[in-house]
Amino acid sequence: SHPAISLLAETTGRSIFSPSAENSKFQEDPHAVKDALLTYVCHGSSLPCETPTNCVRRQNVVGIFAYTDWVSHQKWKNWDWRRLCLLRSYGLVRHIVSQMLAMVSSSGPYVVLYSGHDHTIEHLSAALGLQSDPLLLRYAARLVFEVYHNSTESQAGASGLYFRLLTNGKDVTKQINFCKKSTVLNSKVSLCKIENIIRFLHDDYFSIFNVTNFKDACYQKL
Repeated sequence: SHPAISLLAETTGRSIFSPSAENSKFQEDPHAVKDALLTYVCHGSSLPCETPTNCVRRQNVVGIFAYTDWVSHQKWKNWDWRRLCLLRSYGLVRHIVSQMLAMVSSSGPYVVLYSGHDHTIEHLSAALGLQSDPLLLRYAARLVFEVYHNSTESQAGASGLYFRLLTNGKDVTKQINFCKKSTVLNSKVSLCKIENIIRFLHDDYFSIFNVTNFKDACYQKL
């Protein structure tokens, strides 16, 4: 990072982390400092102090947050970053698709809950092609896949099955790479055929690697 950012992270980190060799690496990492600052900001607590006269200031928080948001935005546009996210999200995407199909069967389940870290959401959203959103990874962030069945359409295979994706309550279905031509129910609701995500998983998931399976994709150098 920029020397000024490194200095800002280090001086801010000294007020947050205990002085030990183990914590020294966190003091210099703007992302680690941001995570630590969130525990104060999100709970409305007073910012920490290294000494009674040397406290973290609001402008320190603004500077750290602005830098990490900028890094996240730049990373989102990086081709190799998306390839990495595709690999790390493959197992989760497979499970999500299998649960979508199970939901419309007679046996269910009807609700599936996953719990993960901010990186889990970050990798999955990047793999699906969502736009960079600085609010995506806030505390208690959530991605919700809603599954719909059109009873007037054929029930053969995945016909008549749709889904939409919401991030923190916002419909982002149209941002998904394979859902650009979504079915629009009204001005606020867009649905994507489940056939599209099945095709993406089985036919197109590894096209960015010019291979057809996870094993070959893993052996490629990023």
